[in-house]
Amino acid sequence: MRNKHSLGFALVMCALAVGLLLGSTVVAKSAEVPVESWNFELVGSVDTATGLGTVGGGYSKIAPWPYTQNTFFNTGCYENGLNVGTVGCFRVLNVANPFNPVRVATVEVFDRVNSPRPPLPNDTYWVTHPDTNVWTNDAFNNLPSSTACGDWKLPDGPGWTTGPTCWDKGWITRTHYTAGVSGDFQDGSTIYWVNSQRLSGAPSKRLSYTGVAFYDLANPNIPQFLGRINMAVDRAANGVYSNAGGVHHGFFDGRYAYLGAEESGFVAAHLVIVDAIDPANPVLVGRWWIPGQKTPEEDAIRNSTGIDPQTKLEKGWIPQSGFTPITRDATTGLLKKDYSFHYISVHKIRNKEIAIISWHQAGLIILDVTNKTNPKFLSRFDYLTPDFQKNDKLAGAQLDYAACVEENGQGSACGNAHAAKLVDGTNIVWMADEYFVRPYGHLRFFDVSNLQKPKLISHLVLPETVDPSIDYPKRTASTHLGNNYGNVLFLAWYGLGVKAVDFSDPAYPQLVGTYSYRANDGEGGQATYDVIFDQIDNYLCVTDSDDGVRILKWTGPGAMNE
Repeated sequence: MRNKHSLGFALVMCALAVGLLLGSTVVAKSAEVPVESWNFELVGSVDTATGLGTVGGGYSKIAPWPYTQNTFFNTGCYENGLNVGTVGCFRVLNVANPFNPVRVATVEVFDRVNSPRPPLPNDTYWVTHPDTNVWTNDAFNNLPSSTACGDWKLPDGPGWTTGPTCWDKGWITRTHYTAGVSGDFQDGSTIYWVNSQRLSGAPSKRLSYTGVAFYDLANPNIPQFLGRINMAVDRAANGVYSNAGGVHHGFFDGRYAYLGAEESGFVAAHLVIVDAIDPANPVLVGRWWIPGQKTPEEDAIRNSTGIDPQTKLEKGWIPQSGFTPITRDATTGLLKKDYSFHYISVHKIRNKEIAIISWHQAGLIILDVTNKTNPKFLSRFDYLTPDFQKNDKLAGAQLDYAACVEENGQGSACGNAHAAKLVDGTNIVWMADEYFVRPYGHLRFFDVSNLQKPKLISHLVLPETVDPSIDYPKRTASTHLGNNYGNVLFLAWYGLGVKAVDFSDPAYPQLVGTYSYRANDGEGGQATYDVIFDQIDNYLCVTDSDDGVRILKWTGPGAMNE
């Protein structure tokens, strides 16, 4: 990534002193309070659900801003669980004109014409057709899967005229993330992968797609499906599926897709590497997992009270769901944790391909993935233990720890590693922590000069200056996704909007800009999801979990003078 403007950052810091003082308390306000922003200007917006120019509705999670095309790609059909208006799909937006972004394509997971989605579980249709309710009726557990159930075609009315003989996995598949070739691997490829994960609220006896699909977007207006790979799942005798959550995040280098996937025989999501040299026939070629994730062979590891000689960390843990405080089990003494792979970026470092992975409550993990069939463990930094958080004396750490203890009692730790990225050309990794209750997920910086011994060097914890019950009508103040430009990180902070963070000195990151807004759906608030920076013109694409896409202009430190 180009860094030609980074010298300007230091020159403006003194002039920003007053702004920094005020900006450290700028937050998203309730609908009755005017929103505040500085160093950002809104220039355009689009409702991804309707394609109209006014924001409102339409979730979007976007892939990296393209360097060879004037479009970016987003999965915009993840919004609201079992919602007939937001079925699984991904959408393509053209942002050649930032003042007028345009939705140019919608690609759905299933065939709306030949295999339409049935009425929703609470639809009145089922009142008069209770025996054919495929969402709840066990009589249909063993129906074969299909993507062309023509006899389910809806008539002019709201329901079916014939009973089902098969069902479509796409009904309960939602997309969340799509990406083309990223980072150090930019090569002009037009191949994109799209994740498949289980729709929230879907019945446990129905199977969704569980892997990724590949598309060619040489013509962004007409994406072409190439192929799909699904992960193996388990199914109990009573028909309930497990290990069927699918793929949530991943990274694509143009040939290999590095995916966080649930899979038969494992506890929680782990690394799966797929070779897509032939995207019409992708093949699984490698895996890596934390010792103890594989079952049943490694049950003994997960239940051990010993120390792992490789990581010098506690070997065992008790699986729990994410976004839950970390505590010790009173009987076994083991920490209760969510050991799920969440986010990955891969980088070329010293002639090796190095994966930087956020592994939920296992923390930061670094792997050498040069050999796709046998990834090599390099290091793990687990900041998600009560002992570590209690003894972390870096600025801001104890403020965060105190809030965790206040909410959950002594002996607890809080957090959930969400997204870690290496800053191009440096040894600095930033880590967003996704945590939706106090103390809310904040921002951390690591030094990975020694890939085998990463070092936590700073925190950026924003002060609590609002009443969450009033001022976060959408989402609370957790960090999420973002991207840097030079020494400024543009980060989505959910209920606090967009934040610009100067990390010229990564040991002392400083807030240098904020953009706050109210959703246009009458409920107020914001749920800022991702921020992508355009290196050429200082424009940013900002997505919201249910309020479309905004295009901003960055006017702060290092901005190009036009």
